[in-house]
Amino acid sequence: MPRRRARTFTATGPARGKPRAGSRRTARAGALRHRAALFAEGARMAGADPMAVSRILAEAGIACTVIGGIAVGCYSGRPRATRDVDVVIDRSALPRSVTTDLRAAIGARRIERLRSSIAFLGRTAAGERELLDVITTRAGSYGLALEHCETLDVAGTPVRIPTVEAMLVLKYTAAVNPVRRAARAAQDWADIWAIADAQPSLRCAVLELLADQVVPGFGTDLVRRLRAHRRGDG
Repeated sequence: MPRRRARTFTATGPARGKPRAGSRRTARAGALRHRAALFAEGARMAGADPMAVSRILAEAGIACTVIGGIAVGCYSGRPRATRDVDVVIDRSALPRSVTTDLRAAIGARRIERLRSSIAFLGRTAAGERELLDVITTRAGSYGLALEHCETLDVAGTPVRIPTVEAMLVLKYTAAVNPVRRAARAAQDWADIWAIADAQPSLRCAVLELLADQVVPGFGTDLVRRLRAHRRGDG
């Protein structure tokens, strides 16, 4: 039986034809450069320097992926200010030396060790706020950020962000979390629609697969919602 081609979302219908390998490589290289520029713009509006965080973790041999608002901006095309930097790491804890280096690099005054994350907090004119959130669990959709990611060259620093499909699943699982605050869930949905509008070709088969790895049935619901959004129904 012939293998079915992966379905994609496009602005006008299913993707057609197959571009040549050379043009695909050129297009991908251009897309990565564009996302790197968007990442750098978002980083300038963040509460901490994600490039410095990535360098420190890489030097310690700790894999990390930047998620949250900065990564969203890379796919929506609209970088936005974000209070803190969110990263997922492949460890359940940070060595003390790495914690010290991160505190110094971002100017954090203290840290809070939670069950599945480490929060780095700093003092501002508006009071104490979180500058960096280091997520130390693969539970839920966080593991997808480590397993399905791409590397950007941001001012000479390799920085990893989730693939667009993994980013959408991360946002979707946050948005439908019943304990999520309404204002934050609304921002999650706004991010999802912004990414969908800016990315005319999304691999819905990949979306379904990744979302169903988190909770069976999530994939069908996410794809249904995206299709409704594209039709203007939601």
